[in-house]
Amino acid sequence: MTTNESGTEWPLVHEARVLCEQGDLEGAFSVVANALERRPEQPSLEGLASALNPRVIALLRLEQLKPQIVAWARFALSVPVAASASDPRLANIHWAAELIGRTRRAFPKEPQLYVAEALVRRRDPDHEAALAVAREGAALFPDVWPCRTALMHALADAGKLDQALVEAREALALEPNDGSPLHDVAWAFFSAGRKVEASALFDQLRERFPSYPLSKP
Repeated sequence: MTTNESGTEWPLVHEARVLCEQGDLEGAFSVVANALERRPEQPSLEGLASALNPRVIALLRLEQLKPQIVAWARFALSVPVAASASDPRLANIHWAAELIGRTRRAFPKEPQLYVAEALVRRRDPDHEAALAVAREGAALFPDVWPCRTALMHALADAGKLDQALVEAREALALEPNDGSPLHDVAWAFFSAGRKVEASALFDQLRERFPSYPLSKP
C-alpha cells in the first residue's frame, strides 16, 4: 500500500515517485536506497515501480540499473526466507522482485537477473514464483553456476528436495572446489526432517571438503 494509516501517501514513497516523474532517476534511487536502510517497513519501492514501468526500463541502459538491483538483492538478504506473511518488509520484497522481473524481461540474455529475481522471490510466501524464474534461468544458462544454485534453493524451498539434490550435484560439477551447494542441500534435508539422508550428505561433504565449516549439524 502506498498510503499510511491516515490515508496519505508515505513521504518517502511520494518523494521517490515525484523524482521519477521529474526524470531524476538517480535522485529517486538515492531516496529509495536510504528508505530501505532506515525505514524498510515503508513500501518505498512501490513509488519507484509506479514510474519505472516496462516501457521506461526498456529505454535505460542495464548499467544504470545494476547497482540498484544489487542493493535490492542485498535488502532481500536481510529478510528471512520464512518471514511471516505479516512482515511489512514483504511489500518492498514484492516490488523489488517486480522491478527486477521487468528488467529481466527487457534484458533476457543476462543470467544474473534471473539469479537476482529468484533470490528476492524466495522471500515471497509464494515459492512457485521463485521456482518458475529459477527454472527459466537454469534452462537458458545451464552452465552458469549461480543459475544452478538459484534453482537448487528454489526447489528446496518448495519442498522438492530430491530435485534440489540433482541441481546441487550439477553445480558441483561446474565448480568442483565449491562445497556450498552440497552443504546447503544437506541442511535442507536436515531441516525437512530427512535426517538419515542429511547425515549421508554431510558425510559426503566432510569427506570431499574436510575443512568446510558447519559440515555437520
